[in-house]
Amino acid sequence: MSISETHKGDARNLYYSLPMNDSRSIADFKLDVKVYKSSVKDKKPSKFNSLKFDNQDDAYCLSFERKDYIAKEPIKFTIPRFSKKDYQLYTCDLDGQTYFYLNMKSPKLSKKTKKTAHKIAVYWDNSLSASKRDLEKELSLLDSYLTSIKGKKRIYLTCFSNSTHKKILFEIGRNTKDLLTYLRALKYDGATCLDNIKFNENVDEVLFFSDAINTIGTEDVIIGKAPIYTISSSAGSNYTLLKKLALETNGEFLNLSVLSEDKALDLMKIDEEKFISLKMNKNELKEVYPNTPRRV
Repeated sequence: MSISETHKGDARNLYYSLPMNDSRSIADFKLDVKVYKSSVKDKKPSKFNSLKFDNQDDAYCLSFERKDYIAKEPIKFTIPRFSKKDYQLYTCDLDGQTYFYLNMKSPKLSKKTKKTAHKIAVYWDNSLSASKRDLEKELSLLDSYLTSIKGKKRIYLTCFSNSTHKKILFEIGRNTKDLLTYLRALKYDGATCLDNIKFNENVDEVLFFSDAINTIGTEDVIIGKAPIYTISSSAGSNYTLLKKLALETNGEFLNLSVLSEDKALDLMKIDEEKFISLKMNKNELKEVYPNTPRRV
């Protein structure tokens, strides 16, 4: 099996996160990392925790080994951007067809502070599996976001697990204490039934805190017109569904196991130009990614 992904990062590094979340001990754990060099002059990569990459002829390599290893959280490390070019192009011929992958720096896009939301629906997953999330990080983001909005806000909180609980209204100014105290006191139990959820309220936006792992029923969530910001912090979340809900409503998926709180907060507060669609000659190109609206 092969898994491919485009890594996020900054001007100097790319970030890699290997989802791990298991309390069982692994007798012999080994992770091999190989970073191929580019044709331009390389720079020595940074440390991976207390380990260093080995410099080989065509790649930098790392071997991480542990005995009786308990992987309770994702394994994360940075990979320096070796190439100074603004793009990388890779091609491959397979079964008579040519595949290529172009990774290029996007042009600078305009952005602005989005319209202030004063009516916000918060959906909070308190099923048993949701207890594995980094709840304090999610609560800290919620607090930072709500306190950044000037004026009074009406927060409609709905907690859910195998059923959707009664909606509770919180009227908030600058102080989120009552809301956070209520969320911290929740008990996490039961399965998850997502088809009980209906995002059709008359609100400015929806904040959906969940790993989206459905255990009862279907994933047929009813969405409304309000943008949905899906937020999760646990490895093994249903990223496909979380991204889908955000993309279909012009919201944003915030993976807090990768994003810092400051970066997530910025994505929640800022509107910027997005990739919408692409016109192409379908006789020459079979498929292009991305194929749905998203930030670039």
